[in-house]
Amino acid sequence: MNYTFFPDKTSDLMGYVLRTSMCNYLPFTGYERLTEGAGNAFDSVTGKRSIWLDGTELQLLVSFCELRNCNILVIPEDEDEWGDVYPNGTGNGLMGSVAERRTDIAFGAFYLWFKPYNFSTYTATISRSGVTVLVPKPKMLPFWRTPFLSFSWPLWIAVLVTLLAGIVATWIAGTVRYRLLLLSVATDHAEDDLLTEQITLSDAVLMMVGFFVAQSSSIRNDLWSCVFLFTSLLLAGFMVSNLYSGGLASIMTVPQYEKSIDSVKEFASTGMKWFGPTPYCLEEIWNATEPHLQQILKTYIDAGPEEMNLHAHIGDSGFIIEQAQHGNFAPSNFLDRESSTTLQPLKDYVYTQNCAALITNTNPLRSNLNEYILRIQQSGILYHLGIRTAIRYLPTDVMQNIDRSRVHQQNEGAVTLEIGHFLGAFFILGYGLLCAGLVFVGELWGTMIVRRLNESLRWKVTYITPY
Repeated sequence: MNYTFFPDKTSDLMGYVLRTSMCNYLPFTGYERLTEGAGNAFDSVTGKRSIWLDGTELQLLVSFCELRNCNILVIPEDEDEWGDVYPNGTGNGLMGSVAERRTDIAFGAFYLWFKPYNFSTYTATISRSGVTVLVPKPKMLPFWRTPFLSFSWPLWIAVLVTLLAGIVATWIAGTVRYRLLLLSVATDHAEDDLLTEQITLSDAVLMMVGFFVAQSSSIRNDLWSCVFLFTSLLLAGFMVSNLYSGGLASIMTVPQYEKSIDSVKEFASTGMKWFGPTPYCLEEIWNATEPHLQQILKTYIDAGPEEMNLHAHIGDSGFIIEQAQHGNFAPSNFLDRESSTTLQPLKDYVYTQNCAALITNTNPLRSNLNEYILRIQQSGILYHLGIRTAIRYLPTDVMQNIDRSRVHQQNEGAVTLEIGHFLGAFFILGYGLLCAGLVFVGELWGTMIVRRLNESLRWKVTYITPY
């Protein structure tokens, strides 16, 4: 006869009731109430087997209980969700239920947080997860900015400095040339005869603008200094106009977008507010010393799905989102088809963590459950459970919008020119007409004031009675 002196008494738990708390947090955990007898767990409210558990973590628990012949009693914590644990060992939500021994185990994609560890413990790692941020997609730049996009700001400053230097040089050269001509012509009316040879400041401005836009201009060549000056100015204008034309061709045919927020550091530099379901989402970086992590800690706000959905439609905020081990995103209950098309995840994570279940310190099933979790992990079944959960419950169109949110930035080709591409030219024309009109009104107003001052002075001089 074969005797087992150390039998595994947990191989058949004979219907042992495992009190389990959870909240809806797909694809990790999810439940729904069905008709009596149609579920795979018992409802703590009715005592009937009418709750269906799903998700990567809860399906693992269901299969464990089927193997060990135990029953799951579900105690939902949707109101407080993860909740909190206080220094005296009391609490609310999932963490509080385990700390107060109201439940034996809690599931909800728990990270290895330190606070509940004082009054409970964790199972083996079920999966890996990364926390990132959904940020607004870069919007297409308005067409009126098209003429200004050919050059970067430093290049525009260089062009402006070159233009001003050319204007000053042309005006000085023209003035010196005019003085030399006056000295060379010894007549009483020399100044009147050479009036057309004088270059005013406005002439210098229009001449340099003409060079920069590849237009002809009257050039003096009777002095070698003027020849060298205007030759260099013509070459500079030729280079600037051709570079601008080449840049403008690409700008007008390739869609141009605002600067994209790609990394955590870039997101922190924007100072943008971001929302999440619980402050424990940031426990991993509460004591971070990096400046960008300290910055995003200041802008984080706890919010419910309704408030997050409102800000998602406004498009002025970021949202914490967790990417599961096999690519699915959670939470996504605040997103709909419309808002998901306006957001994109960062290219890197704020941090990564391991997900586990929270269990009481003295639970006798802990070692068996840990062994089962490791066996499931190495078999690859979790990937199957995650994909099946995503297909069943997660909005496929929303997930696809998030996954493909960055495709448009690489795959869009040339576009057909439309009337909108010329709004920039019309904007410049309108701005020039507005400035010209304002200056003209100022000139009229100044002329009238000067005339009235002259008439007033003339009247005073005329009517002064000499002694």
